[in-house]
Amino acid sequence: MFNQNPIPENAKKAYQWHSINIREREQQLFDWSYAPFQTIQRKEFAQILPVTQDNKLIIVHEEQPRIGEFYGLIGWSIELWDTPEQTINKEAREETGMQIHTLKDLYTSPIWGSIGTAYGYITHDFSFPYETAQEPWEKITMIQVDFEQFLTMIVSDKRRSTEFTYRVMKNYLINNNKEWLYKLLFNKDQLLGQQ
Repeated sequence: MFNQNPIPENAKKAYQWHSINIREREQQLFDWSYAPFQTIQRKEFAQILPVTQDNKLIIVHEEQPRIGEFYGLIGWSIELWDTPEQTINKEAREETGMQIHTLKDLYTSPIWGSIGTAYGYITHDFSFPYETAQEPWEKITMIQVDFEQFLTMIVSDKRRSTEFTYRVMKNYLINNNKEWLYKLLFNKDQLLGQQ
């Protein structure tokens, strides 16, 4: 994946809102002149894909006032005091009532179009002992889908998990390697590292 250079230390904060931070700095151009450039820096975020014992994939259908409806994976931005794993556990509990017993790395990826990192995990070992605690500005519903439905969802216009979609498109849609993806999702004994 395309990697960007880190933001220079002399870049000044131009704007900040929730998970977005815009930094501005002078950058030298190819004609040796300088011009101001802005870079979007986004909070790191973490997501998880739970897989049931009967090979169903759990995704979420979300609705928010400004964004409308979309599909995605369970997860959210990582707060400064949390690790990616802590974020996953907290968001799974709040959004779905899920307790994750074990998780495995799925990918670590730069966030496309900005500076930041996305962490993806998968789990086959979870339960639902908690009540959900959703925010008043969101409606979240869990959906269990089969493999073919999942493939359709992650490339639809209503999907929001772009980093995971990139991995699937690179390894499955472009290379036509459906077996790779099926094994990745359903082979519980396989070690899942960065693909």
